[in-house]
Amino acid sequence: MERINLHPWRQQHQTNRLIKFGLNFLPAIIMPILVGYVLSYMLYNEPIQAQRNNIQLLNSTANNIKTANNSLTKASRYKSIYTKQINTLNADLKKRYNGYLALNEIALLLPQSSLLNKINLSSKTLSLGGTTETTKTLATYLQHLKQSRYVFRPKLTQLDINSGAFHINLSIP
Repeated sequence: MERINLHPWRQQHQTNRLIKFGLNFLPAIIMPILVGYVLSYMLYNEPIQAQRNNIQLLNSTANNIKTANNSLTKASRYKSIYTKQINTLNADLKKRYNGYLALNEIALLLPQSSLLNKINLSSKTLSLGGTTETTKTLATYLQHLKQSRYVFRPKLTQLDINSGAFHINLSIP
């Protein structure tokens, strides 16, 4: 059986109502979604952007700290190297100064009436040469050398005296 549309205006009216409903329904659904999106973007974008800026600042600070730490590590390495070199130089200067003090004391212990021409230290042997007026002043000089703090327990290994000139070899343990 065929259907005959007895009220064509009703069908047209129903179609128009359906179109109006769709035109009213879609904005009613889309508008709150758009307003919610815009509001959430406005409300949450600023804190998110602030947090991103904080993260970026923290990352750059961390990189600066790493760079500073690397510089400090290099500086501490250089400091230890330079400290070793300075300590070596100080020890060398101390040895030289002590050597100077020892030579100075050896020279100053000699009485004024005598003259010291040669001082040589090699393989624990101290060789002294010079001139003296008497053997007594030479004996006094040797006694003073035994009491010196730089010439420790000297032992006389050779003594040559020839017309005022002397040559002494001392063994130093």
